[in-house]
Amino acid sequence: MPHRLALFILFLWAGLGGVAARGQGDDLAEELPRIQPLEPVAALKSFRLHEGFRLQTVASEPVVTDPVGLVYDADGHIYAAEMRGYPYPEKSPTGNVRRLEDRDGDGIFERSTIFVDGLSWPTSVLAHDGGVLIAVPPDILYARDTDGDGVADEKKVVFTGFGTQNVQALVNGLQWGLDGWIYGISGGNGGDIRNPARPDDKAVSVRGRDFRFQPDGSRFEATSGGGQFGHGFDDWGHRFTCNNSNHIRQILLPARYLERNPALAAPAVLTDIAAEGSAAPVYRVSPAEPWRIVRTRQRAADPVYAKRLPPTELVATGFFTSATGVTVYRGTAFPPEYRGNAFIGDVGGNLVHRKTLAKDGARFLATRADSTVEFLTSTDNWFRPVNFANTPDGTLLILDMYRETIEHPASIPEPIKKHLDLTSGKDRGRLYNLVPDGFKKRPKPALSGAKTAELVALLADPDSWWTWSRIAPTPWGGCTPSGRSNPWGDSKMERSSPAWMTPSPASASRPSGSRRGGRRRIPTCSARSWRRRRMPIRPSDSRRPSRWARSPTPARSPRWRRSPRETRRTPGLARRSSVPSRADHSDSSTP
Repeated sequence: MPHRLALFILFLWAGLGGVAARGQGDDLAEELPRIQPLEPVAALKSFRLHEGFRLQTVASEPVVTDPVGLVYDADGHIYAAEMRGYPYPEKSPTGNVRRLEDRDGDGIFERSTIFVDGLSWPTSVLAHDGGVLIAVPPDILYARDTDGDGVADEKKVVFTGFGTQNVQALVNGLQWGLDGWIYGISGGNGGDIRNPARPDDKAVSVRGRDFRFQPDGSRFEATSGGGQFGHGFDDWGHRFTCNNSNHIRQILLPARYLERNPALAAPAVLTDIAAEGSAAPVYRVSPAEPWRIVRTRQRAADPVYAKRLPPTELVATGFFTSATGVTVYRGTAFPPEYRGNAFIGDVGGNLVHRKTLAKDGARFLATRADSTVEFLTSTDNWFRPVNFANTPDGTLLILDMYRETIEHPASIPEPIKKHLDLTSGKDRGRLYNLVPDGFKKRPKPALSGAKTAELVALLADPDSWWTWSRIAPTPWGGCTPSGRSNPWGDSKMERSSPAWMTPSPASASRPSGSRRGGRRRIPTCSARSWRRRRMPIRPSDSRRPSRWARSPTPARSPRWRRSPRETRRTPGLARRSSVPSRADHSDSSTP
């Protein structure tokens, strides 16, 4: 009898527990309704922008879907990395790089072709040598169309070995640097990187670091870094990145300098520079997604789990939690006070945040530009501003992945996740051009057939796309010696130029040796003048090279502190190259 009573109580408890569990599941289903998307025209009405600006829809589905990275080529075509497979691995990858075309020059890209398909999680694309470099972990690919049909028929792996274990920690952010190298963000997955064409080279680890490489694949180096998704340069080559709540960080100390002294206990190479702190407040206008409300409630109810989280993670909204795409605006279409501002997306908050950057000792201080309001917000929960790009028009392009949910699957509890579709929106995406009132579009670029003299003249253009993105610096201090080929491998000079090399219009007609009234020009020069330019830089003014450098022999002050007569009498002075040797760039370099 006691056994029967115990068995009856056990079945009763199990039954009541099942009813309670079903009731809890039913309640959760009622709390987690699906959110419906807005069509492109209706979505434009959901935005609230800073006064004096408006959005233009450059492209939307089906012309583009799930854009996360983008680049303009020499003729103004857009190549967009489409991460359609987010957030799950796919047996048959559906990611693409799509080529978009504006046929009538009105700024609307009405036609597109799949340039490369079958990619698993492509994150970034960069124009180079008539084609594009694509970050698609574990690889960096090079693809080019050789027959003009808009589809790549030449593809090769340039580097391989990047980690793929975390969909939100992938390699991304390919950008040209001032030095003619290509820089990228490792994203957190790390990896041991090799060039398949150079199997005997030692693999380079990027665990906890970023990287740079020569576009021809001859060298790959680990560099200082530590970002997640987002990579920006300013006009002077300062690097910025972001990471979840750490919405703007500056990479201060290049690894190649620190590694000269292996005994040095160096401080952190990157630092948060936001004046408001890393997890700064944000002012969204969209409602919190139901699943965020439920998840936050469950986290706060668990005392053990709650102790592990910062206070900003115990509320559903109000703070940066998903910063992405940090980009420094470097155009001229906006009013002058916007140049040098940093724009950051918060995909969880459906907003774009703006920072002003000011010198603060050896670093920058990033301060909220818009008090108690964001530069751009949307009431549409599907708006996901994952990245930005400076455009040939001097404006800023916003990449909207347009998804119902953006979150790592492991970060959502299973009882909540079963009511969601984390792939919802893989067939949607938008590109918006952020333009000021009274904006006038520039002529469409047509640089693929431009002559060298025409490209050199563009160095005076104040919009960074025309200088930084298209024209290459040379590694010989600003001029290519006659008889030498361009080491970057393309006669079109399709790379960036340092701002200090850019001539002013007043100096454009002066001889190549003249610096008065303008900045240095970058002509082809004789071997003698090339040697003259290989000189050390005066510490007090990085734009004016000194003619002489001190040899180790005399214990005298440098020439710029002496009188002309003293300089003529001083023996032991020798010319010395200001171009660092190959050994000076050894950041875990491939031999």
